[in-house]
Amino acid sequence: MLMTSEDLRYDQREVVDRAIAVLDEKGFQKHSFVLKRLTRYRATDSWWNRYLGHRDAFAATNFPFEI
Repeated sequence: MLMTSEDLRYDQREVVDRAIAVLDEKGFQKHSFVLKRLTRYRATDSWWNRYLGHRDAFAATNFPFEI
């Protein structure tokens, strides 16, 4: 699913990075670490949801299973 989805554009990634920085500043260092280092953000849906017609649905990609 990750291979069939597009990554965030540079401007989208900047917004995510700023939001994570706010969390870090507010004392959520463990959470911000996960969001910054272990999370993959997608700009588009996977082929499976497009195939099934779920235009706005995003399947979970939970580490380590990535399903």
